[in-house]
Amino acid sequence: MEKNSSIPHLPSIRYTSSTSNPTPLADPPLCAFPSTDPHLPLTLARQWNSCLQQSCAGLWYWSPPNTESAVSHAQFPVGVALQDFLVRLHPQDASQLKEELQIYYQKDDIIDPFSCTVRARQYEKSNEEAPEWHWLLCRGNLQKVPWSTTKEIWGFFVDITSFKEEEERLAYLASHDPLTGLNNRALFTDRLQQTLERMNRRPDLPVALLFLDCDHFKSVNDQHGHTAGDQLLQQIAKRITRTLRLVDTIARFGGDEFVVLLDNTATLEHARLVAERLRQEMHAPFVLDRVTLHVSVSVGLLWHEKPGLSAKQLIDDADRAMYQAKQAGGDRVAMIRSCA
Repeated sequence: MEKNSSIPHLPSIRYTSSTSNPTPLADPPLCAFPSTDPHLPLTLARQWNSCLQQSCAGLWYWSPPNTESAVSHAQFPVGVALQDFLVRLHPQDASQLKEELQIYYQKDDIIDPFSCTVRARQYEKSNEEAPEWHWLLCRGNLQKVPWSTTKEIWGFFVDITSFKEEEERLAYLASHDPLTGLNNRALFTDRLQQTLERMNRRPDLPVALLFLDCDHFKSVNDQHGHTAGDQLLQQIAKRITRTLRLVDTIARFGGDEFVVLLDNTATLEHARLVAERLRQEMHAPFVLDRVTLHVSVSVGLLWHEKPGLSAKQLIDDADRAMYQAKQAGGDRVAMIRSCA
């Protein structure tokens, strides 16, 4: 459960409570139903349920000690008790929601509304083994009941699943290459910086970088088109991924440039073997939709043994080693040994 959502601000919804002589708590009221009864009158319940079925919003109130909540939502029927609602929440969210409600209820002179996000199963699709979770933003206000000394929390919840999915998609695009699904330059640089910080604590752990560039890649685009070029890059990314360990960090920097951070590589000889294995993996033909290509890569190996250089400096040195391999004819590994 998240207390602070990055979803754009949604206005608070306020309510009225009704008695024989109702005293409005907001003007104009959104709805009115008895605070002492968790169930709406049948006609009003049907009307609200019909409206809310067409929306992604729901209404609720919470009133200790009976802890009843009147819930209206397309996925939750009107007049559900709090426990019936909580069982549909993600286990991690249900207990925290109750705790947050208790804390909020005990406060005085509250200005900010109650706000949290929870995950809930759909009402009609409650597959216990693989539930379909929906994100709900819950907000509410603490209200003092005018005709008694009790307090209640009145609020609403709204389905923000589409916002969450878009948020996750944008976060993914901010750190990954959209063509290959690999890490991008920003995420790779961050991982490398973390490795260098670890090296400051453990100088005995060297850093090995591999910088790969496809030989004569421009001719692929010129002769076979950019679609073929994109397919080739995707297949190169797959071959690099299947050749390396899960703990190694792989990134596409753009164009036909790929960079690898080898994790916990104790010896230079091992780093050389990995670089050579990657080079040889590219010798097998690449079968694309309309053409079969034979390509090679130039690999720059940077071996860094002492703290003192930045992530950018190491990447630049690995890039320089790759160009040395290209200038020597391509399809080979060139190495630079860096000692700060």
